[in-house]
Amino acid sequence: MIYIGIDVAKDKHDCFIVNSDGEVIKDVFTIPNTLNGFNTLLEAIPNVSKDKIKVGLEATGHYSLNL
Repeated sequence: MIYIGIDVAKDKHDCFIVNSDGEVIKDVFTIPNTLNGFNTLLEAIPNVSKDKIKVGLEATGHYSLNL
């Protein structure tokens, strides 16, 4: 299983990706709250065929809706 944690904010999101063994896949990184930022996040997610991906994010009002 791949876990993605996202701390949501108005202008940027802080992200972290880890697997179920606790191995850090991508240490904390920040993306802008833009389409380019979302594409950066997608590129950081490993290409996994057998693993499932769970995303947890902070629901900070409407700032997380477009994500």
